Amino acid sequence: MAYKQNWKSDKISAKEAVELLMREAADYTNNRYTVQVQTDDGGTHLAVIAERDEEGNDPYHKEILSRFMGWRMVWFMVPHGYIDTFIETKDV
Repeated sequence: MAYKQNWKSDKISAKEAVELLMREAADYTNNRYTVQVQTDDGGTHLAVIAERDEEGNDPYHKEILSRFMGWRMVWFMVPHGYIDTFIETKDV
C-alpha cells in the first residue's frame, strides 16, 4: 500500500509536534529556522525550514530524522533571508 506509513495513529497533535520540534530542531542547525505543518501528495507532514548562511552553506550539521513523534518529516534548505521575506511577512 502506498504511503501506509503516513497514516499511523501514534501521532501527537500537530500543535504539540510543532512546539516540540521547534526546540529539537535547534540541535540540527545554528541558522534561522521555523517548523510548519504542510501537506503534499503523501499527506500531512512536519516541515523544518532552515536558511542557508550568507555564503550558501548547508544549514544542517547533524543527520536529520525522517519521523518525529509519529509524524513524517521533510527538511528544507532555503536561501538566507527567505523566512523573514516569505514565511513570516505580515500582510500590509
